[in-house]
Amino acid sequence: MDISVIITVHKKRKQYLFQALSSVKSQKLNKKLETIIVADFESNYNDNEIKWVTVNNEKLGPKIAAGIEESHGDVIALLEDDDIWLPKKLAFVEETFKRIKGLSFLHHSYITTFDNLIPISKKLTNCYKRFFYDPIKREGQLKSLYPYCVTNNSSIAISREAAISAIDGLKKLNRAPGVDRFIFMTAITEGIVLHEPKVLTLYRRPGLTSI
Repeated sequence: MDISVIITVHKKRKQYLFQALSSVKSQKLNKKLETIIVADFESNYNDNEIKWVTVNNEKLGPKIAAGIEESHGDVIALLEDDDIWLPKKLAFVEETFKRIKGLSFLHHSYITTFDNLIPISKKLTNCYKRFFYDPIKREGQLKSLYPYCVTNNSSIAISREAAISAIDGLKKLNRAPGVDRFIFMTAITEGIVLHEPKVLTLYRRPGLTSI
């Protein structure tokens, strides 16, 4: 199973990029990753293992769509420039997609932090239990999953089939808060959707300083 990582970068937040990228390079995964950075500005960044894609659009949906079109992985993991992955994130993603046949969407818990990555609270998101839904068998807890267990794009990984199905819709999405839910609603037409209450992302609130 090959994994593609798509890092979306906004010009106004580019100062966070190398922390996000460092968290990708620190993943405990014994395989080479395909890493694609999609930004709304040009860069002379040079790394043979990373592909830089420039788009003339600052909106999140079109950036993710461009990244999907450039990717080749069986599973696509999303990361926004100001967030951080914990080291075992992609190993967990790989193991979960291998273990659950027909999985199209995986979401996990995260902790919200101040700008300096100090946790605002040690509490998880309000999705502190495992929830799943199988649209073919019509089994699971769909009402528990949506909308509260699908927020934060950096905590989402999707199958290639679900990603391809989402491209056209993502190109039209202009508001970041709607992207994660749109991806979920697309993925549910492709296979099983799952939330795991395991913290694997630090969700940064830029500009919010701790006391």
